[in-house]
Amino acid sequence: MLEAIVLRAISIDPERRYQHYSELTFDLTHPVKVEPFHERGTSLLERNPLGFYRTGFFILLFTVVWLLLQLLSRR
Repeated sequence: MLEAIVLRAISIDPERRYQHYSELTFDLTHPVKVEPFHERGTSLLERNPLGFYRTGFFILLFTVVWLLLQLLSRR
């Protein structure tokens, strides 16, 4: 969590930085509530690897089931 706080504090984009010292203080005193900080343009795989692979799994699962149904309907 400290990494996310530091990255937000030194962000190149001024709008993504802390606007007030109180925001920084709040994040330092409540580290559980700090959300991960990612630069803009970060891929979904880097931001949320579990969601990426879960989505890929279900797409692949539905594709395989659909292909099996197509194969069985030809008989």
